[in-house]
Amino acid sequence: MITWNFNSNSRPEEISKKLEASLGEANSFVFKKSNSGKFNIRKRIMYPWYLFYANSLVVQGHMEAPEHKEETEVSISFRKHLLWRLVVLTDLSIGLAILITAFTAGNDHVARIVLGSVFLVTGVLLWLRLEKKYKTDVQEYKSLIAGILES
Repeated sequence: MITWNFNSNSRPEEISKKLEASLGEANSFVFKKSNSGKFNIRKRIMYPWYLFYANSLVVQGHMEAPEHKEETEVSISFRKHLLWRLVVLTDLSIGLAILITAFTAGNDHVARIVLGSVFLVTGVLLWLRLEKKYKTDVQEYKSLIAGILES
């Protein structure tokens, strides 16, 4: 999880209005806010097969405006979607389980070794790809939010 903390000269209500106007339904984003200064941002998916790819990042924020300050403290956290983490963990676990059973079975089971290796390599490659996508998505969201709040 990556957390981004910054201060803004605007009040929380103004920040919410700017984000909601810029990230509204017309721009394929969903912006949900609560009364306690918390908000969530996610990309709206148009087709079911976009579920994994477009919504792989969970963005949650919190705004707090102390009484004695003119600034608003904004904290935004970026997390990988739970479903992606489960897919990678399951893939790696299945691959390791198949390899362990292949090596402890006593017989030489080449098919099990190959199948376990395929699962393991797929899990590792998927994990590396998701890490790269996670970092680029976080940078895109940071630049998008910073651009909205500066305007």
